[in-house]
Amino acid sequence: MENLVKKLLLGVGLIGTLAGCVTAASFYPQEISRSQIDRVKNHLVADMRDPSSAAFRNIRSFAMHDRGDIIVCGELNGKNAYGGFTGFQPFRASIDPRGNIHYYSAASADSISVMASTSPPCR
Repeated sequence: MENLVKKLLLGVGLIGTLAGCVTAASFYPQEISRSQIDRVKNHLVADMRDPSSAAFRNIRSFAMHDRGDIIVCGELNGKNAYGGFTGFQPFRASIDPRGNIHYYSAASADSISVMASTSPPCR
């Protein structure tokens, strides 16, 4: 019985130690160049009905400590099929270390809008 208790305590201690090693990604503010911002904007407006109507605000960027990606957050407004503006929607894009842009536009799905506005560091 005593051995069982020792093994159990050792197992719990080991799991606790390993759990402490797993941390969430950390972000810190990162300035990016005007050309990087323009590349992100061009990717975002490429799928819009009227790219010339695009308006951006609250653009900010963060470096992602563990992967080297740069996260770009902000809000995008544009015209819908009826010619009216949709209202500003959050977006989140990332620039990977090779310079590839991956984006998640609020216009593509409601769940993306929730993700873009609530996930770190875009909150």
